[in-house]
Amino acid sequence: MLGYSIREWQYSGSSVNAMQMSFLLGQQELEGKRPPMMPSGRTLPSFRSYEYSPRSGGFVDGSFLSGIRSQEYFFHSVKTARIGYLQRCLMKHLEGLVVNYDLAVRDSDGSVVQFQYSEDGLAVEKCTYLKEAYYPFLVANQSLILRDNEYSHIVKMCGSTNDKPKIKYLKKFVHGEKNRELADDDNNDSTRLKISDETKIRMTPFINYSHDKREQYNHGVVKFYSPVTQDDLPASNLGAITERLDDLIRNYMSTNDKLDRTKMDKNTCEKMIHFKSLKSCIDPGESVGILAA
Repeated sequence: MLGYSIREWQYSGSSVNAMQMSFLLGQQELEGKRPPMMPSGRTLPSFRSYEYSPRSGGFVDGSFLSGIRSQEYFFHSVKTARIGYLQRCLMKHLEGLVVNYDLAVRDSDGSVVQFQYSEDGLAVEKCTYLKEAYYPFLVANQSLILRDNEYSHIVKMCGSTNDKPKIKYLKKFVHGEKNRELADDDNNDSTRLKISDETKIRMTPFINYSHDKREQYNHGVVKFYSPVTQDDLPASNLGAITERLDDLIRNYMSTNDKLDRTKMDKNTCEKMIHFKSLKSCIDPGESVGILAA
């Protein structure tokens, strides 16, 4: 009755709006049709594949008075073109998010939303070939990727981070952390490290300590560095990559024998993937807010 009372008070609205508030929202339309199915055969992930019930097709049997389900809310507020006000609000509020030259995502007023886009500075549409499954393809096309003029120009302009002391220390630190995990794993004999008798004698007091006391000593003597991509921008420093990408490169080079067949040394393979990572960085000025919306 509230909706009809509002109409009598000559506020904006129609009998349809009053019915939506009191009874049900009815069938939702997208460009004159029911909400289309995704390639999986679902209109929403919560429904079964190729389900043809009215509710899965966008029929909302709830009202604003009784409340609507989350799926119904999505159909009514997001999916439809006529009343998809939530999506329009998101696009309006996010359209000011832009990537700056320091790869930080800032709003229209200059406030920082993300210190580095996607935490690695890489564009999603460009980093497909940075997955380990595509490394053989990169190795097979090394002559096209490492063009002499382009690669030498990038190295001259950007420089390389491989020779910096910080990078060398981080690689030793990560390798030491893996060895420490293997040494602490008493249940797996196959991965236990080979330790000399002299080292065992010196390690005996430390081994008898509790785990908490070991961590106190580790934090006291180990110098922790910030991530490489925090100090060296990936877009202007060749080799400034995340630890995850570095692990993928090292794992591929250690377990794959195709490098020997192509007569490609590991150093060249590493530089090639670093070069591909640099070219996969997001471009400054990209309106990432609209893409996210």
